[in-house]
Amino acid sequence: MENINKKRTPSPEDGIINFTLELYAAETKEERDALYETYKQTPKNIIPHRENKCSMYAEKMISIKINDVCNRNCHFCIDKSYKNSFDEINVNKIASESINLKEYQKVIITGGEPFLNFKEVLELLEAIRPYKNRLVLNTNGSLLSKETVLQLNGLIDELQISVHHYDEKVNGKIFGGFRHDKYEKNEDVFDGQISFENIKKSLEHKKFEVSINSTFNEAYKEEERSEAIDKMVDLVNYFGAENLRLTEIKGECYPFIDARDFLSSTDPFANIHRKDLYR
Repeated sequence: MENINKKRTPSPEDGIINFTLELYAAETKEERDALYETYKQTPKNIIPHRENKCSMYAEKMISIKINDVCNRNCHFCIDKSYKNSFDEINVNKIASESINLKEYQKVIITGGEPFLNFKEVLELLEAIRPYKNRLVLNTNGSLLSKETVLQLNGLIDELQISVHHYDEKVNGKIFGGFRHDKYEKNEDVFDGQISFENIKKSLEHKKFEVSINSTFNEAYKEEERSEAIDKMVDLVNYFGAENLRLTEIKGECYPFIDARDFLSSTDPFANIHRKDLYR
């Protein structure tokens, strides 16, 4: 695959993962819209992403984008505004292509919101489980329940749940489309609140690892930032999760919040250049 930083026009032969990488690299809304128009005519092949700038330092893996539809509206999502319909999901084809990529032993299933196609997700997991060492599933947590967790036991190794603020109400605003330049006018915002208590109770039945994926984002007031990481750690412990992953939001289309704003000047990580973390 070509270097992600090299500008090019995606072709109909590109797969869904290639499209995702191009979308990350797009710098303007016009570029993203043009890419999406091409994507709508693109076959949804399963392609190992070797150059994903969000996981370029991770182990080799396959990313399967199971759907495009979501029940929330995070304004910094790379799929923003592209969630209007359910496409038919060919589970057998996806499973076969994934299994044939034998050198890729880790698979991560993303969306959209995968739980909106939970039946197909279960079918896919059951099909590829005997052939892969590690299966990971993403979710925003809104559709978690005791029943779904019990069904996932034995099928996945890790569940990644997106939570973008330690305060449940603020997290709901983010999932509803919060941004400082629009929220005061109540434009394009709905109540996207997701019950933290439900996440906790659902995860009491898990037999897999849980990671909380979060962002340094504009909903954090300046006076909150110095204690935000500690409070997110407390929330992770409340959920009974094992990991917390924090990232800066990338791309010129979205407000950039520097991770160093959340770190004490005495924190050893505060003055480490990103490239030094990956030596």
